Amino acid sequence: GSDAFSSNKYYSFCFREVPVDGASAWIWRSKCTNKWKVFCWLLLADRLNTRNMLRRRHLVLQNNDYACLLCANGPEETVEHLFFDCPFSMGCWAKLGIVWNVNGDRLAKLHSGKANWHQPMFMEVFNVACWALWKERNNKHFRGVVPSLRSWVNRFKEDFEMLKHRTKVGLEPFIYRLVQSL
Repeated sequence: GSDAFSSNKYYSFCFREVPVDGASAWIWRSKCTNKWKVFCWLLLADRLNTRNMLRRRHLVLQNNDYACLLCANGPEETVEHLFFDCPFSMGCWAKLGIVWNVNGDRLAKLHSGKANWHQPMFMEVFNVACWALWKERNNKHFRGVVPSLRSWVNRFKEDFEMLKHRTKVGLEPFIYRLVQSL
């Protein structure tokens, strides 16, 4: 409409025919911090520096070891494995009561998880849980700390409870109930 340039108008024009999954809107509408939103966006776009991503970028790891760090010599560490199929992460999701569809890619699993979640704040729970998983993985890699469900729960509770300052007052009871149930 106007002659003034804006990056938003330019982006909208250039990518007007590119289909966008609804999960992308879920990320940006969530009440998480921007750091967590960008992390989740990278996760869903398969741009996190998992061991599989490093292999695709032709980086050679010591001993050619591309196995998942959370399940000790398991299959190659991909986004799907690390966040959805790894026995460690499956234990974390079970603790939260989130069930994934066994088949499909990460977006299909996210849609099925949201469809099976009958409480508020699904995207916030997903995002904080994935962030805590990533931190557990990085602690193992960089600090040699053995991942445990207890340390994951403590990190999740601490981070998720902070969302009470970013959400509507009506959601505080849900946040407290979820944190207390863990």
